[in-house]
Amino acid sequence: MAPKGGLIWGIIVEGSYDPTTGKYLPATKAQLDAWISSESAPNTWSLDSAGSQPTMETYFSTGRDTYVLIDLSTMRIAKIDHDETTALTDFGAMLN
Repeated sequence: MAPKGGLIWGIIVEGSYDPTTGKYLPATKAQLDAWISSESAPNTWSLDSAGSQPTMETYFSTGRDTYVLIDLSTMRIAKIDHDETTALTDFGAMLN
């Protein structure tokens, strides 16, 4: 896909669940490494925003499993999908 100008990049948003607050904690580098290993991820993965910046879920006003498709020729968001199959189909269509 890279020769056609495409890239799949995943972002680990949530880490472990904190029962005292009822919320998920931000993912750590160790959790990112474990995710990559357990999933045999064929693409690039990174951690979500850190510090005082909003998380991806907050920034895009979405829940988990959000797929942001970016047109690399314009560097603009082309589409936001919430299903992996749909995202891969849309991504394939963008490359044709």
